[in-house]
Amino acid sequence: MKRTKFTQKGAVCLLFATALLVSCEKDNPLQTTTNGDYKIDPVRSNAIFSNIPLKTFTAANHEYTAAEYAADFGDNSKTDNWRGGKQWIIDNSLRVHLDDGYSYTNGLVASNNVSDGTDYDMSYSFKFDPAFTFSEGGKLGWGFEIGDGASACNVPTAGHGASVRLMWKRTSTTTHAIKPYVYYFDMPNTPAYHCGDNPQSKQFDGLEKGAWYNVYIHVTSNTYSNRNGYLKILIKKSTATTWTELANIPDIRWTNDHNYRKITRISFDTFRGGDDTSWSGPAGDIFYDDVKVNQLAP
Repeated sequence: MKRTKFTQKGAVCLLFATALLVSCEKDNPLQTTTNGDYKIDPVRSNAIFSNIPLKTFTAANHEYTAAEYAADFGDNSKTDNWRGGKQWIIDNSLRVHLDDGYSYTNGLVASNNVSDGTDYDMSYSFKFDPAFTFSEGGKLGWGFEIGDGASACNVPTAGHGASVRLMWKRTSTTTHAIKPYVYYFDMPNTPAYHCGDNPQSKQFDGLEKGAWYNVYIHVTSNTYSNRNGYLKILIKKSTATTWTELANIPDIRWTNDHNYRKITRISFDTFRGGDDTSWSGPAGDIFYDDVKVNQLAP
């Protein structure tokens, strides 16, 4: 499988680029510790990690079980619908199968605890199978949960939770885009608009089947009821040299209660929807690789 891999060389390139999106020989904008290395937590039963070093799915082809996911990513107590026979390591990547229809029950919704922290970033790669039917859209990939988290069109008005994910979405009869899908305290809350928000109305157009894409997400907690949290999301086609910015927000208020300010979990979702049949589509596969998570501040 030929595609650009994430490297720390790319990280250094991006981190020293101030406010510009720059070209890197190989791109992984994950921040490193002062010595340029990632801290690695000791492997232990029912672990909760603060850092997950680069995970590539290079083992021989086999079913990827919930137990393996827990060993790789830490405690995964919210994987009730990890469906047997639907997640496989295939040809050096992780394949997640979606059944026909829509809703998380036809795909995958997983999450796992991480060591509570106020500053995290992550990166990963994804690809839609060449035969995939985009239909209306859905959720994909890894993301972050803050405090108690938030999802399912439930606006976090209590100020106790927030979340960051990505989705793919139809933009015309023939085109689709990647967009942020974000829940936070100050998000819109009207009868017509109360599901995950795209805070800066940015999107990555021209989504293709069979092409690998690289994603970078950086989240910093806000304090108390202050609007001083941070969100940055970048995406690019793996063969491209520049990143597209999907979010760069220095004043987001994730939560309104200091006791719930910390990043507590990472999510891993792959499903169509939406909450009605307009999101329905045939069975298909989405592939993942090159996952990395790093706590930047406790």
